[in-house]
Amino acid sequence: MIAQVERINQMAEELEAAIFELKAIANTLNTQKSYPVLNQEPYKNICQYFTVSVPLVKRKPDDSFILTTRRVDLFRAEREATLLAQQLRQQSKKRLGSQPHRKNKSGAEADTKRLFKKVLVNKS
Repeated sequence: MIAQVERINQMAEELEAAIFELKAIANTLNTQKSYPVLNQEPYKNICQYFTVSVPLVKRKPDDSFILTTRRVDLFRAEREATLLAQQLRQQSKKRLGSQPHRKNKSGAEADTKRLFKKVLVNKS
């Protein structure tokens, strides 16, 4: 029984990985102008996503088992990336705001182009 539980849970992990691979392929196709392999005109999105779950077998304290499902969060990575980008932008703004106004050797203000280039790089 335990071997079968482990097998089901392992297969669920593999299925989740395959789902994420499908999403990555769809995202790649979405960035292309057309889908020559599919002989189709370009779509805004080649794949739609609904709530997805995979099977999961849990063991209860009394050593019995529960066959259930676990939700696959298809957009977690995107949310985490967005949150990280926002945090980095805020940190960058705080650092730029707290630094004293620097001047170069000739007494002129720091090179504006270089400063703005750093800010733009930090925002991406």
